[in-house]
Amino acid sequence: MKLRLALLLAACAGTAQAGDFLSGGAQRPGTKLTYEIASPAAVYRFVASVLSVDGGVQYEWFTTSPRAADGIRTLPAGLLAQADTYCECYRAGDFGGTQYATSLWLSRHLFDGLRTGSVTARFSEGGPPQTLTLLRREPYMVFLDNQSLAVPALVARASAGMLLWVKDDPADPLVLALEGAQQLHLRDVRQRGDDEIGRWVSAGGAELHIVERGQGLPLFVLHGGPGMESNYFRPYLEPLEAAFRVVYIDQPGQGLSERFAPSRPYTMPQAVEAIEALRVALGYDRIALLGHSYGGFVAQLYAQRFPQNLAALVLVDTAASADWNAEANANINRVATPEQRGLGLSLSDDERIRRVLALYFDPPDQARADAFMDKLISSPQAWRQLIAIPEFQSFDMRPHYGSMRVPTLVVVGENDLITTPGQARTIAAGIPGARLEVFPRTGHNPFVEEPAAFNTLVREFLGGVR
Repeated sequence: MKLRLALLLAACAGTAQAGDFLSGGAQRPGTKLTYEIASPAAVYRFVASVLSVDGGVQYEWFTTSPRAADGIRTLPAGLLAQADTYCECYRAGDFGGTQYATSLWLSRHLFDGLRTGSVTARFSEGGPPQTLTLLRREPYMVFLDNQSLAVPALVARASAGMLLWVKDDPADPLVLALEGAQQLHLRDVRQRGDDEIGRWVSAGGAELHIVERGQGLPLFVLHGGPGMESNYFRPYLEPLEAAFRVVYIDQPGQGLSERFAPSRPYTMPQAVEAIEALRVALGYDRIALLGHSYGGFVAQLYAQRFPQNLAALVLVDTAASADWNAEANANINRVATPEQRGLGLSLSDDERIRRVLALYFDPPDQARADAFMDKLISSPQAWRQLIAIPEFQSFDMRPHYGSMRVPTLVVVGENDLITTPGQARTIAAGIPGARLEVFPRTGHNPFVEEPAAFNTLVREFLGGVR
C-alpha cells in the first residue's frame, strides 16, 4: 500500500517556550488550544491555533473525529463584545447542520452578566434562550506548555442543565469546559514567547509573518511542509544569528502569515514572488536563502527566477524532482510498522502525519514527532492546494541546474528516507560548483539531530560568500 507522503516534507522541533496564559490570555497569536470532546458517537480532539487578533480573533482549527474537518474562523470584535450565543467550537454546518454558534470565547456581554449572577444566552443562533446562572468560582486545571496550571474559572449552569466553565478574565473569557449531552474539556495550551512573535510585512499581496534576529548577511529561511511554519527551526538555527541576519519566514498562508480567501489559490510561483517582494520590502540588495524540504523546492525556484538577488543557496534535505515521492513511499513501506502503514481515511491529517513523521528521524522517534505536532500551527488549506498543483506534482529542477551559477551548499542526512541522499547528489552534481555534505547517522532533519555540526558548516560556507 502506498502512503500519501506529500504532506510530510517537514521537520521536528521541541516544546514551545511557556507564555503567561494568566495575563496574556489565549487571545494571543501563536496560542494553540487542544480540547477533548466526547459525544455518544465518538471521542476526539478539537485543536485551534490563534493566527491574529486584529479587529477580533482569527484562528485555524481542525478535529480528529472520524468526520475530520478543519477551517478558519474570524470572531469580529463586535461579536466578541455583544453576542448572546455561546459555547460551540465550530459552525455546525461543517458537520452537516445549519446553525452557527459563537466559538471558544464568551462575549464580554455574557461574561459581565454571568459574573453578577445570571444572564440570558443562546446555545446557537436562532436557538431557544437559556438562563446561565453562576454557581461558584473554582480553579480549572490545564497543561500550559507541559506544566500543570490552575486557571481561575466561573462555573455556571444553563437552564437546560448543561454546566459551563469559563476563564474568569473579562479580557479573555475563554470557554474551558462544557458538561452536558456533549462533553468538552480544554486539556492543553501551547503559547509562544515574545521573541517567537515577530511582525507582519506586506509582500506579494499578502501579510507574511517573519521573525528577524541577528546582524550581517541576510539569511532567509524557508520551512517545509507544505502547510507548516518557520518556528520549527528554533532553537536549532539560533547560533547562526551571531553571524547573520536570520529572517524566519512563514510562507504565504502558513504559520502566522495571512490566510487567503477560498477564491485565491496557493501556488509555488506565488511563494517565489512573495520571497522576492519581501526582500524588496526589507530593503536588502542580496540575500542568502536556506530552504529545507519543501522549502528547498521554493528556494530552487527562486534561484532560477532571481539569481541576481541571491548571494548563496543552502538546500537542506530537499529534492531535485518529483521522483522523491516514489522513493519515499518505497522506503517507508520497507521500514514502517503496521500502524504507520495503515493510514486509513478515517484518520485525520494530524494523526496520519504523527504516525509517519516518526520515520523522519534516525532512529525513528515517535516522541519527537508528537512533540513537534503538539507545537505546530498547521495550515490544512495551503497544504491541500499546494500538493495538488501541477508544479508540485511534476516538480523537476534537473533541466535548469546547468544554468544556475549561485554558490550552493547541499546538505542531507545519510539516513533520510524522504528526500534521500540520491536526490541531494543529483542536485550537487547538476549545479556547477555546488558542495555536497552528507551527515552520517541523521534523517530528514540534520539541524535537529546534529545542530552544532550543521551550524558550523553553514556558518563557514556563508562566511566565504562574497
